[in-house]
Amino acid sequence: MIAIHRYLALFAKPEVSRTFKASVIGRLPIGLTGLAILLLVQTATGSFARGGAAAGCYVAGLAALAPAIGRLIDRHGPRLVLLACTVLFPLSLAALVGASAQDATALALACAALAGASFPPITVCVRTYFRRRLGADPLLATAYS
Repeated sequence: MIAIHRYLALFAKPEVSRTFKASVIGRLPIGLTGLAILLLVQTATGSFARGGAAAGCYVAGLAALAPAIGRLIDRHGPRLVLLACTVLFPLSLAALVGASAQDATALALACAALAGASFPPITVCVRTYFRRRLGADPLLATAYS
């Protein structure tokens, strides 16, 4: 049974509530971006194979660099990593749109991989924030859930 009182106590803390709300908004593109890339490239090129390849490159870029980005966050904190991703992610998506419009498949695949590699690691940063902010607080497990 879900203990609602633990969640109410957690969200009664204003800093936790604000962080959670911002993270939900920031994580919305996680499930949407791969599908959007597939449909963008497929529509621009008329090929589901190219669209699937672009979506695959996006996921491969995400998977390939996620461990390294996690190590950077552990060593230097989340601020610089998030700032870099905040710039690189939309730029790489804009470049992907341009490459798709020009039917430059190799460039589109590279841009899709860069977009995946630069997706802001919001989930990791929020978990790190909760660990640092709540420490030994019994609500930490609730925050993680």
